[in-house]
Amino acid sequence: MKKKRKTIYFSENIRDDIPEVREKVDIVLSPKLYWVKVEELGVSKEKEAIKFAPSIFEGQFGDIGEYRFIAQKLEENRYLFIAYNPKEILEKLNSGGIETKYIKNIYTAQSELANIESNLSINRYFEIVLVDGIVSELPKFSHGDSKNRVVEYLQNSSRSKYRLNFKIATHSSKSLFIASLIPISLITYLGLDIYRLSSDSNHLQSEIERLRDAYSLPSTSFQIKSIRERYEAIEKEQSRIREILFWLQREKLYRYGKIEYLSISKKGIEFRLRLKNIKQGNRVKSIIQKFSKEADLNLEENILEVSFK
Repeated sequence: MKKKRKTIYFSENIRDDIPEVREKVDIVLSPKLYWVKVEELGVSKEKEAIKFAPSIFEGQFGDIGEYRFIAQKLEENRYLFIAYNPKEILEKLNSGGIETKYIKNIYTAQSELANIESNLSINRYFEIVLVDGIVSELPKFSHGDSKNRVVEYLQNSSRSKYRLNFKIATHSSKSLFIASLIPISLITYLGLDIYRLSSDSNHLQSEIERLRDAYSLPSTSFQIKSIRERYEAIEKEQSRIREILFWLQREKLYRYGKIEYLSISKKGIEFRLRLKNIKQGNRVKSIIQKFSKEADLNLEENILEVSFK
């Protein structure tokens, strides 16, 4: 009979309790080592929902290009999303005494412990608690071990299909960033900003009418001109962003490499492209410069950083 692989629960709160590892093991990560969000989306499959993940976690952490995502369907149109940083997790595991060569698979506590019927003891001071379906690691009200321990639970249960991907610490631009993130950005970011633009337009127009009625101002009034200029600046800003995003989608830069980072702000759009072939750097630069001579380009070996202001 084949020996069952050992599963270890890893948390920075229990470093002293982690056993010495000298064979392949599965790791289940503490909730403190990843991010969780629950959202309702108008899609029916996990592979469609995962495309929304970068937008859902936007602003939660620094460089979103360093993160990977999991989408887990809870019920119709309702999904649980997990974001994790492969590099940071491996560093924490290594510093906790678990060498990479001994790691077979890595899972989250959320995917492996979401069906527990009672709290599970981690050690004398911490326990696993289920709060509205979200797995949490919390201090115990009273110190001491209980009969229900996370170690035994994991060893006696099967692992889920939601294991973390640590092969490459960047996303596939074709499947996530170009084919998905940009259209999502147009729906979420630009969709919201188009609403803001329309709202601002109506607000400014109402303000113009109010000033005219209150002060009998002519159409050439300095105040009215100032208000119109504010509206035109907003419209110009959003138009430029839409133009760049549609160009990125149309140009299909994923043919030349992987877009590892994409940032949209009032200052403009920035992205980082890891080229498949370093010799294509100048070709890609010329494609971008043909679209915009004002683009700020920085090419170092096979990494091309692009900024549209």
